[in-house]
Amino acid sequence: MKKTMVSLVVLVSFLAVSLMAQMPTPPKPLDTPIIRWMLGEWEGWMNSPMGKSQEWMACSMGLNDQFMLIEGSSKAGTIKYHGMGAVTVDPKTGDSVGYWIDNYRGMFEGKGKEEGNKVVMEWSGNMGKSTRIMEKIGPDKMKITVKMPGPDGKIVAVSGEMTRIKKTK
Repeated sequence: MKKTMVSLVVLVSFLAVSLMAQMPTPPKPLDTPIIRWMLGEWEGWMNSPMGKSQEWMACSMGLNDQFMLIEGSSKAGTIKYHGMGAVTVDPKTGDSVGYWIDNYRGMFEGKGKEEGNKVVMEWSGNMGKSTRIMEKIGPDKMKITVKMPGPDGKIVAVSGEMTRIKKTK
């Protein structure tokens, strides 16, 4: 019995070491200029066909700096929106990729590109499709434009500005 137990421990240890040796190393930390610039807490506004809303967003790095974690909220009158997600860069393609969930039970997958001072991403999910453009327009200013189909099927553009109120690393 003792000999069997020792053999089992040796076998399990060998398998664990073999598996660890075959695991790929994680990519270097995410370090694109636009994502690093976005880190911090932001406040601002958006104009839409429903009127002007107050916006808040916080961007931080997570999972050993492999993802930018985003939390955001919006308030327009009595309507309150809250969502969160993660964005990274696919190491194989260089594309920006992300996931977003919100308090309307929206679940979205995004894909896009960094284009100089902006990130352009196409999002699709259970509530439809949209294009979101986040553009650096100053050291602590960001322009956001969202294009999506309206109730009549025509594309509606919503835009606004955010100002960084707190910088983080």
